[in-house]
Amino acid sequence: MERALTELAGLLRQAGLRVSPAELGDAAKALALVGVDDRATVRAALESALVKRERDATTFRRLFDLYFGGAAALLADVERGLLARLRDEGAFDPATLEMIAWEIRNRGMSALAAAAVDGDAATISSLLRGAALQV
Repeated sequence: MERALTELAGLLRQAGLRVSPAELGDAAKALALVGVDDRATVRAALESALVKRERDATTFRRLFDLYFGGAAALLADVERGLLARLRDEGAFDPATLEMIAWEIRNRGMSALAAAAVDGDAATISSLLRGAALQV
C-alpha cells in the first residue's frame, strides 16, 4: 500500500495539489487505523489527510477513482508483457509466436500498445499519469 500511496501522491502533486511527506505519513497512519477493506472509508481517510483546500477535493476524488479504479491493477501484472503471457500460456508454437511478435512490432502502434507488448511498466505508468492529468 505504501507504493500506491506514493504513486497517488505523485499524481496529486502533478495535478497541482500540495502533498508533503508529513501528510503522506499521516495518510499511511490513517489507513492503518481504518483498514483498507472498504473503498469509501479509504477514500475519506486519504482525502482528510491529503486535501487541504476544498477546491482540490474534486481533483483528489477524480484521481483517487482513476488510480484505485483500475490503473493500479493494470500495472500490477504488466511486467510480463503480452508476448511473454502468450508464450507462458502455450497458446502458440514458438514459430507462430515469433511471427506474431514481428507483426506487432512492425506495424504502427501507439506508445501504450508497444509498452504493453514489451511489458514496459515504467512507460505505461508514465502514459497513465499523463492521461490522469488531462482528466
